[in-house]
Amino acid sequence: MYQSLYRRYRPQSLAEVVGQTHIVRVIRAAVAKNRVAHAYFFAGPRGTGKTTMARLVAKAVNCLNSNSKKLICDACDNCQAIAAGRSLDVIEIDAASNNGVEDVRALRERIQFPPQELTKKVYIIDEVHMLSTGAFNALLKTLEEPPEYAMFILATTEPHKVPITIQSRCQRLDFHRATEKQLVSHLAKIAAAESLTIEEPALELVADLAEGSFRDSLTLLERLLQEEGNVTAERTREVLGLGSEQLVRQIVAAILDGQRAAAFSLLDEAAARGVNPPYLARAMVDLIRRLMYVSLEVVKSGREFDNEQSKKTDLKGWRQLLQYWQEAIIDSRATPPIAMLPLEIAAAKWLEQVGTTAEPVTTNVVVETPTITFEGPISPEQWQAALAELTDYNHSLTKLLQQASVGQAQSGRVPVYVQYQFHADTLQQKANLDALAKALAKATQATIIPEFHVGPAPVDAIRVVLEEVAAPATAQTDLLQDAQEIFK
Repeated sequence: MYQSLYRRYRPQSLAEVVGQTHIVRVIRAAVAKNRVAHAYFFAGPRGTGKTTMARLVAKAVNCLNSNSKKLICDACDNCQAIAAGRSLDVIEIDAASNNGVEDVRALRERIQFPPQELTKKVYIIDEVHMLSTGAFNALLKTLEEPPEYAMFILATTEPHKVPITIQSRCQRLDFHRATEKQLVSHLAKIAAAESLTIEEPALELVADLAEGSFRDSLTLLERLLQEEGNVTAERTREVLGLGSEQLVRQIVAAILDGQRAAAFSLLDEAAARGVNPPYLARAMVDLIRRLMYVSLEVVKSGREFDNEQSKKTDLKGWRQLLQYWQEAIIDSRATPPIAMLPLEIAAAKWLEQVGTTAEPVTTNVVVETPTITFEGPISPEQWQAALAELTDYNHSLTKLLQQASVGQAQSGRVPVYVQYQFHADTLQQKANLDALAKALAKATQATIIPEFHVGPAPVDAIRVVLEEVAAPATAQTDLLQDAQEIFK
């Protein structure tokens, strides 16, 4: 019967363990000095080797040929029985499905019987955080003072959910995520053993997607085993449902440019291609993060795309984009009703606040910037004309500015006063700021740059409401009469 890669290449000795040097060192010293704890608490992310290490500890304390140089011979009957999973004295319990008080009581009864084959009876409780409160309480005494021939190894991905009374009775060891370099090296060895020709960039892509998990990396690599010839990074993207790098760049560019139709059309195309939404969102985050670093001049990029797109927003904009798409990653992994919905929501959040530019070329807001610098007060007619011009760009932005007041311009800069910081943040987005500046330039026939302030406006500031969006007086009267009738 075929075995998955992560089972076939599971480490069978401490020397084969990758990425957990600190834990191997502790276990080696404990076994060599005969100071093995009666209970261990293994905590760490998924796929980092907690269950594997638990089985290796069971081997180490039961190996018939153990010595200071080689704790696990992997050849004696005990080692072979544990490796094959047929030892009656190594009991693995899945706490997710055996989490009740009765399950722990059954364990307490069985532990009274000494081991039948091995020196030590080892209980491995996986996902221990899933035990009920009653089960934890029932386990306390046995965990604290097990028989001399028995030991416990508790493993969990969520140590904060395990009561401190349980943790304090164990020796805790924390597992780390594997680095990308460790994963690439590990995957390269296994690919060679499986006669798979794969380029290093493709291995780096798989390692990046695995997020430090050995098991996840091997599961992804397994999907590439049927490929013939040389497996490239682009081919890997296609097989794993990541979408091409070009598609990711196109989506990011459309979002940064405020091209709503183009952005959603590309997301729809990605869905039609069968692109994996969590992987696509992760690729988006990686690219946006890279653009942010280029914009801050933390790193230099020789790519024309990076240098061009990195100028599209400021640090606050990059922070918001990363937040929206990070949420998309989390939400898309939670099995939403529509697979691409979290990504569409992330795109909508950004596009809603930055407005939209014409797709692909024109917009009524784009005008030649005059060379004359505006000075003095803006007339109500000029402000109204600017807002009317802006309506073609983004009606929501116009409604927001109707609540603002405008002061006197000095040296081509005009203060605009808003009530809330959120309004100021939205208006200060580069695309919105440029659109208002162009609308004001067209209305005043002069160069004028808006500056947004939160707080009360000076007495000489103006505020204008466009007639077509103002509520009719009769409607206001009817609404007031209805309210009075309700509250009589």
